[in-house]
Amino acid sequence: AKPVERGLFNPAPPMRNDHHYGAATMKPEDNLYLMSQRHEQLITVILKEEEETINAHRQHIDDVVEIVKQEMVLLNEVDKPGSDVDKYVECVDGLLAHKMMLIQQFRDRLSSFRAHLKQEEQLSQRFHEHRNEVLDVFDLQSSGIGNIQDDLRFISVSYTH
Repeated sequence: AKPVERGLFNPAPPMRNDHHYGAATMKPEDNLYLMSQRHEQLITVILKEEEETINAHRQHIDDVVEIVKQEMVLLNEVDKPGSDVDKYVECVDGLLAHKMMLIQQFRDRLSSFRAHLKQEEQLSQRFHEHRNEVLDVFDLQSSGIGNIQDDLRFISVSYTH
């Protein structure tokens, strides 16, 4: 099995009763480990969805180009003397309806992809905010305990006397 790399979005999981992180009493959405797991899942979804969206866009363009070609044929036909204008109107309307449906389907896909990107951005921001809060708890200088160098000097002086 491949060893798990720990980092910004993949910290070590907190112990069940780890009071430093408050894991026993922390809401799941505030737990850094759970947030990092959710982030990893979301990134996997986004990467897959990105590839699917790009491929869908290519297909969408191909489909629209095919419809435009059909529209051009209809225009050439309607320009001929004695053409059936009713048939032309009916066909153009059908092609436009089909084009609108294709556009709406692609826009729906984009909307879903955009929502996942926004969700990832918010999750990442929340992760960093909670991470900073946890780090602030352990910041000795801001906790009133004093400067660690002064503490080390005091310990060394006390030990030598």
